[in-house]
Amino acid sequence: MNGFKLFINPLHFIVYTLMTSLVTLAWYGLETWQHGPWFIQEFIKYNYRLFSTPDAGHAGFPGYHFVILFFGCFPASTFALRALSFRTESGETDYQRDYQKWMVILFWVVLIIFTIVKSKIVHYSSMCYFPLTYLASLTIYRLWTGRIVFSTWMKVSLAVSGGIFVILTVGLPILSHYVDWLQAQIAPDDIFAAANLDAKVNWTGWEATPGVVLFFVILFGIRFLSRQQYERGLVTLFIGTAVFTTLTLWFFVARIESISQAAAIRFFEARQGEDCYIVTYKYRSYGPFFYARQQPERHPKSWDDEWAIHSTEVDKPVYVIAKNLLEAEVDTIPTLRKIGSENGFVFYKRK
Repeated sequence: MNGFKLFINPLHFIVYTLMTSLVTLAWYGLETWQHGPWFIQEFIKYNYRLFSTPDAGHAGFPGYHFVILFFGCFPASTFALRALSFRTESGETDYQRDYQKWMVILFWVVLIIFTIVKSKIVHYSSMCYFPLTYLASLTIYRLWTGRIVFSTWMKVSLAVSGGIFVILTVGLPILSHYVDWLQAQIAPDDIFAAANLDAKVNWTGWEATPGVVLFFVILFGIRFLSRQQYERGLVTLFIGTAVFTTLTLWFFVARIESISQAAAIRFFEARQGEDCYIVTYKYRSYGPFFYARQQPERHPKSWDDEWAIHSTEVDKPVYVIAKNLLEAEVDTIPTLRKIGSENGFVFYKRK
């Protein structure tokens, strides 16, 4: 972009390179010096696996992170779209233009890399949040100073990206009255998710409040911005979104947890203080370590699920939790005895 001309003072470049190397060596250099190259080799293998395969079941479509950033960073994502190119506006300094350029490069490098990566996890594109919100702020500054105007496509983008959250937060309390119908739709493809819906959750109808609030936030925000009342419009959008987020956490998080994992958590909590091993069969969870307060003093082989389930050397009771998708498979393991099931989770014990 600069015609291959060096855009930085050579001395600054050398100092920057040395400082970067020192920080890196303080971590990886010390580790390699003390323990050899094992960690570095495994680190590279692990990242290659994440890059080349949908590791740990985290698959997704190619546009996954585009969707995550567009909807997840509402309403900033709409304003950022206006500045996601190298297009600048008159009256800005070279420093402002350069910083916009770096933010655009940072955004697209991260997004393109993790679009190529086969493992799709929400936070993989989190490095985009900084350039995205900077570029959104740049667009807002340009609106505020009259360099650009609030256009029709911005109205549509705000309505679409925010409207999804309105539909979800208003729709979920309504769907709670049609659980049987919802289970019938889900069950053919996912019996675990269908069984999750058996959880007893108290829906009052007030859970739609965040969605109603956001609807009016979007409505008045777009109205103010269309009239070039930018201070009112932006404060309405961004403060309103913060209020929506808080209300959503308040009304939904505990209820969603009750559906998705409360049964498992109760099982883990019931094991607190018991000298035992807990195995999550063919799925990954931090639950046993946190909720069961599992202690690190244990047989060195106990981290191997095969050893805990099948070995004759087991020195403590073993509890196994599995999803009902694998219930028939686990039922055939002779060392295990089924002790219960709840909301899609099946519990076993061996001695």
